[in-house]
Amino acid sequence: MKFAVAVVLCALASVTLAAEMPTIPSKYDSINVDMILKNDRIFRNYMKCVLENKSCSPEGRDLRMYLPDALRTRCSNCTPKQKATAQKIIKFMMEKKKDDWKKLLEAFDKTGEIEKSFKESGGIL
Repeated sequence: MKFAVAVVLCALASVTLAAEMPTIPSKYDSINVDMILKNDRIFRNYMKCVLENKSCSPEGRDLRMYLPDALRTRCSNCTPKQKATAQKIIKFMMEKKKDDWKKLLEAFDKTGEIEKSFKESGGIL
């Protein structure tokens, strides 16, 4: 369940080329992302892991690894299910967790290109 946030965060930014990053494992496709988004404690734990590298679960560590590339490439290495989940998370963050979305962009979007891309598309991957 915790990885749903990880998958969402996987939709955020990186320096690694998409061709160099493997597809995100499908074992995370069945995560209940709605439960994570509704549970502020779990959501905060994922954010803390991604932004501060603290208190990371195994799923959180995977999220930290895949998130930068997913953001930068608009989830090009995601499965269709992961892409839909990432889309849901990004929309949620852009609308309801604006401060957290801003922190992610500050951490992973030094040039502002990811933010521009998501704004132009209305948050669509």
